[in-house]
Amino acid sequence: MEITKYEAQDGTTVELSAETVMRDLVPSGDRISDRQMRQFIATCQARRLNPLAGDCYLTVFKGKATVIVSKGYYERVAAQQEGYDGMESGITVINGEGRACDREGCVAFPGERVVGGWAKAYDKGRSRPSVAKVSMAEYDQHNSMWESKPATMICKVAKVQALRELYPGLFEGTYERTEIQDVPQAQPVPAEAVVEDVLEFGTDQMEEDIEG
Repeated sequence: MEITKYEAQDGTTVELSAETVMRDLVPSGDRISDRQMRQFIATCQARRLNPLAGDCYLTVFKGKATVIVSKGYYERVAAQQEGYDGMESGITVINGEGRACDREGCVAFPGERVVGGWAKAYDKGRSRPSVAKVSMAEYDQHNSMWESKPATMICKVAKVQALRELYPGLFEGTYERTEIQDVPQAQPVPAEAVVEDVLEFGTDQMEEDIEG
């Protein structure tokens, strides 16, 4: 059995084989070809992802092999950049007077409605922050997580988008899992992957799928 060995971003040594991927990193029922398996392993190696620690897993989205990447990977890689200077984030609410206002953090008070999230990511080498503002109406998937923690979920979407814009060379082709409806989860689901991100082998095609 061929094994690919490399050092991941978290400093651990990763050993991946087709058997390991199918057993631990592919949702039950997904059919993955040998070519897609090789692409997944090559992508993990190139981006130094550690799928065994919850960085990502492999699934099929609209017939295409897709790598689901955890939000924690974005944050860890960003923090490793020499110029990274932190982030501000929060939510947008409609208050009791019917006015929209941005608030830092994820607290919505009784009588308020969460309508969006925002984030600003900073790098010392840039004169302006990377700013992301996202709409609840666009990303709400109407499942239990979004219903119980809408402020937390929409804020996480904004955080990842701000990091993606701040470091496009690191995160090019990646998408939040919540940007795409009905992406299956691997079993077992990585404990840290409350919100996950999508890395499509074919970036252009993924953008077309999202827009379509």
